[in-house]
Amino acid sequence: MTKQIESEQEYNHHKQESCSEPAHLLFVTGLLPNEQCLSVLNIVLNRTNDSEIIVKSKERLIFHVGFRHFSTSPIYSQHSN
Repeated sequence: MTKQIESEQEYNHHKQESCSEPAHLLFVTGLLPNEQCLSVLNIVLNRTNDSEIIVKSKERLIFHVGFRHFSTSPIYSQHSN
């Protein structure tokens, strides 16, 4: 993977010199050893008007938050506001 990143950086560098387009951004992320713990995330989900899918509590889902994604089995409750 390191060689792929290096070749992409080199390609973007040459591309940036040859045209006026900005170079592509490259994000490299990772988890620290202590980031393997369970945590609680409170979010509000809204159903769209054309959605007919029933999502059951504790059903395994994949969430995409920014550039990170994780799978979890959420527990739903009524919004109290």
